This record gives sequence, structure tokens and C-alpha cells, in this order.
Amino acid sequence: EPLRFDAIRRCRCGAGHDPLDAQIGADICVAAELQQSADAQRLAESEPANAAWQGDLSVSFNQLGEVATAQGNLPEAQRLFGESLCIAQRLAESDPANAAWQRDLAVSHYKLAMFAQQSGDDAGFEAELRECFRVLDQMHQRGLHFDPQMAQVYQQPAGMFGG
Repeated sequence: EPLRFDAIRRCRCGAGHDPLDAQIGADICVAAELQQSADAQRLAESEPANAAWQGDLSVSFNQLGEVATAQGNLPEAQRLFGESLCIAQRLAESDPANAAWQRDLAVSHYKLAMFAQQSGDDAGFEAELRECFRVLDQMHQRGLHFDPQMAQVYQQPAGMFGG
């Protein structure tokens, strides 16, 4: 399953077979994601020059975007994925040789592509997937490290975009 962070499903896996246990697990997981995001945002705002904290905030926004999508709150999910993309773009541009920042940028584009696909936005899906591929292709050309998940994502659209 390519690049899918689903906090609610992850928490339900730890719950028993009782649907009430699953819902309680999901509620706890959402609360934990919200707390993690609030902590990341507080740290990032306290020291805007700290790239690591900015990166953590970007990841938190993506995770909350997944939660909002699972809850059916699509406008909030789109906003959160967009926030993540803005931070990831800034970090990636600040250090093109940093594989982690480039990966985060690719992930942000991928999440927006998947969101667009779920929303029936074919043009948005293709545009974001193309950007994801562009970032991954640049990483490949620069010899930056790909984890197995990113290698899989890179191969998916390679035929579409000439990789």
C-alpha cells in the first residue's frame, strides 16, 4: 500500500474485535494526533528558523489531513495538506541536497494527489502526481537516498511522465 498513513486504521488494529473498542481506539488516536500537532506547531512558532521543528509540523499537518479525510471533513483535509506542502516546499528549497526535505515535499504532493483523486479532481490528481514525480526524479538524478516506499512511488508514475 503506497504511502498511506491512516491514523484511525492504525489505532483500530490495536483494538479488540468489539466495535466500541475500535471507536474508542480511533478517538484516542485522533486526540493524540491533535496533541502532537499542537505541540509541533507551538515549537515551530517559537523558533521559526529551526528546520527540524518546521519539518515535524509539516508531517503533523499531513497526519491531521489524513484524519480529516477519514472523518469526511474534506475542506479541512485540503487546508492541512496545503499547509504541509507550503512548509515542505520552503524546507526543500532551502536545502536541495537534503533527502529528508525532498522526500517530505514528494510526500506532500503525493498526499494532495491522492486527495484530488478521492475528490474526483482528475486534473488536480495528475498535476500533483506530476510534481511528486518531478521531485523524486530530481532526487534520483542527484543520487539522493530513496527508502523502499519512495522507490515504489517513483516507479508508479514513471511511465506516465517519462521516467
